[in-house]
Amino acid sequence: LRWSKLTFLNPGAFITMSAAACDLDHDDDSCSSHEFDFAEQADKTYVPATVNTKTTTATKTASALMVAASAKAGMEDIDRERINAILLRESGNSSFMERQRKMDENSNKRILEMKQRLAETDSNASSRNWRSDMERNVIDPQIEKYRTQRRPLSTCVVIDMDSFFISCHILDQPHLAHIPACVGGTSMISTSNYVARKYGVRAAMPGYLGSTLVKEISEGKETLTFVKSDFK
Repeated sequence: LRWSKLTFLNPGAFITMSAAACDLDHDDDSCSSHEFDFAEQADKTYVPATVNTKTTTATKTASALMVAASAKAGMEDIDRERINAILLRESGNSSFMERQRKMDENSNKRILEMKQRLAETDSNASSRNWRSDMERNVIDPQIEKYRTQRRPLSTCVVIDMDSFFISCHILDQPHLAHIPACVGGTSMISTSNYVARKYGVRAAMPGYLGSTLVKEISEGKETLTFVKSDFK
């Protein structure tokens, strides 16, 4: 409700979208924040990006469609343009990406429709303060209602450990700290160390994409090491 209240009172503003990029192991800043200008995006139709690692024109498309293209701690100085172009080149024609494109198009369409309805309400409202009136008479009472229904003993604790799975393996195999390494397999990576992140390898990324990134960006000098999950 607080989120709805924020969106309701600030239409068209920059809204921080969090938790969309949550990873399998929730390490470091895995629930990274991404800011979208809804007013700008709603007016755009989807245009497939040209995948070219030289001209690097794929970043916006990859970031909008793939969790694997979003940043994590340790990725501050990476070549994001080149990495995203490679990700799209390797998976851009997959059924998953086609589904993501359709979802993205539908989301933009719904956003535009909501903005149009809001604009009509603004123009037809008898009171200029209708937003504040609704906040006071509808939204705030609902928030208070659910707050009073919440158990007073309920407590939620979130413990966020930095690159947790691979850090555990490094304790037993210290050499993994100095090479591109990750926990998982070719189908999915659950987390990666900071060496691998310099190549764009991260959690929630298919392992074959991680391998391609390391091999191509290092020009064959390095390969991605996979470590099997061990929950013992």
